Amino acid sequence: MIYVVAALRCEAKPLIAHYQLKGVGKGPFPVYEGEDICLVVSGVGKVAAAAATGYMQGMRGDAEFDAWLNIGVAGHRTRSVGEGVLAHKVVDEACAQRWYPTILFDSPSPTETLITVDQPQTVYPECFLYDMEGAGFFGSAVRFSTTELIHCFKIISDNESSPAEWVSEKHVVGLIEKRLGDIDGLIDALTVLQSQLQSEVAGQDDMATFAGRWRLTVYQRHRLRRLLQRWRTLAPDGTIPVNDFHHIRATQEMLDAFQRKIEALPIRFD
Repeated sequence: MIYVVAALRCEAKPLIAHYQLKGVGKGPFPVYEGEDICLVVSGVGKVAAAAATGYMQGMRGDAEFDAWLNIGVAGHRTRSVGEGVLAHKVVDEACAQRWYPTILFDSPSPTETLITVDQPQTVYPECFLYDMEGAGFFGSAVRFSTTELIHCFKIISDNESSPAEWVSEKHVVGLIEKRLGDIDGLIDALTVLQSQLQSEVAGQDDMATFAGRWRLTVYQRHRLRRLLQRWRTLAPDGTIPVNDFHHIRATQEMLDAFQRKIEALPIRFD
């Protein structure tokens, strides 16, 4: 599941429509859910963002590799209004706490430092992104997931030549709508990354199972890892057949038997 935290209803509205999310239940925060995406509207400020993120975790979050995404508008001294930017550093200005999202995919947009402030920003001391929720969101989400799967994506709503007081709810809706393609790309990248991380953990567990029964040289470990990758590709729903080889004592013989079993698997065309 990918969890999206948006501060304002006008930020959430285009996402709800685009991903065909439906309102679910009643609670302290409005929640909208689809097959693979769940969105919560937090309200303004880092405390609200942190609380909404924690609420979502308690309400829905239970998988080891859930992804978390904060989407909304932000100010910047020089970047153009409407530009989408992914945060590579998140800073809480009030306490100087900072986090570093790990970007393991090709970002659909440029990246920038995000400064979270406690009051609406009318000036931009540095050429960074400025918002009021990012640090609260990230500080909460990092308790539940890994930094590879937690990101803040911001659309520029104001800058020095287009001040924040000019921004209306209708304008925000339009800004988000124009960046839905970038958001799609980001969600697709996070979905792929979730699968890769899950596969890596499963592979480590499988390697440990074999290593507990057979003594493996470095070369044999590499060969076993390749065999396990092929098995998961050809039989993604099948249990690793370690018990089929329990009678084989020699490691090399076991690996040969595993390879023959893989070669006998039917080819999948779906």
